[in-house]
Amino acid sequence: MSNRPHAVAASASGLTYAAYVKLRHSTDLADGTPPVAPSPRRQGRGGRGTLPGLGLERSPAFDTLIRNLTWRFRAAEARERERIEQELQVAQRIQQELLPETIPELEGWRIAAYYGPAREVGGDFYDFLEFPDGRLGLVVGDATGHGMPAALVMATTRGMLRAVVQSLESPGEMLARVNEALVADIPPGTFVTCFYGVLDPESGRLVYANAGHNLPCRRHNGQADELRARGMPLGLMTGMTYEEKEAVLEAGDSTLFYSDGLVEAHDPQGEMFGVPQLRRLLAEHDAEERSLAGFLMDKLRSFTGYGWEQEDDITLVTLQRSAQ
Repeated sequence: MSNRPHAVAASASGLTYAAYVKLRHSTDLADGTPPVAPSPRRQGRGGRGTLPGLGLERSPAFDTLIRNLTWRFRAAEARERERIEQELQVAQRIQQELLPETIPELEGWRIAAYYGPAREVGGDFYDFLEFPDGRLGLVVGDATGHGMPAALVMATTRGMLRAVVQSLESPGEMLARVNEALVADIPPGTFVTCFYGVLDPESGRLVYANAGHNLPCRRHNGQADELRARGMPLGLMTGMTYEEKEAVLEAGDSTLFYSDGLVEAHDPQGEMFGVPQLRRLLAEHDAEERSLAGFLMDKLRSFTGYGWEQEDDITLVTLQRSAQ
């Protein structure tokens, strides 16, 4: 649909966009109602007046023009809000459909996952990759951004991880392979943080690598420490290598894999939940009483207070070895 008549009318009256914005604040015409016929009741002597501060003559035709412009701006804003809302709904469906439908069951282990989306969907994801020999791969990641772009990058990364998992034994090599593919496949400036570990349930040995993701926390003998490994986020630059580490999870140990939506949540005073508090809570948690994910979410809600608006997706994956 052409807007030429309105452009001509605006030009004829000498109205610029800046003048229009100023005009909306200097008249009572910005009420958002559809265009109506001009009324002379508000005009000055001779049906005309001067708009303060604009140097423009006000007339019934000019009032009609402004009402039309105001209505069209409001209608355009409403259409844009609707488009964004539809995009967010599609992004939510993509994300939900790609998350695992079931949690693996391993004898002597308890695995749980929690995913809480924010209204403006982020790029959080997690996955479980089962090997023929009984080992289990665990993935937790976060693609930059929100909405549809983040959902598409998350889906691309998940697909690449699944495509190469059976051909590579090393978590570090796997992340390096996926990084090379992502650099060529996602927009510049976009990246993905990702932790990938492979658990041998018989021995408790966890071999892992980390591409710039939040460090997992392990509870061992009543203390909480972090599983560290160096590596750049995926998709930023080629030629990256990823340090590979290992840890042994003993009877009674718990490990938490999480996204930044947990530790970067704020209370009403603007203070962040933070990693130190997370480690303290993990050390306090009694695995025999309740699930770690439920315990942490209760503590987070208590911290943020009533009416908290979640700022980002929150993903928690917990791995607990039964006490013997």
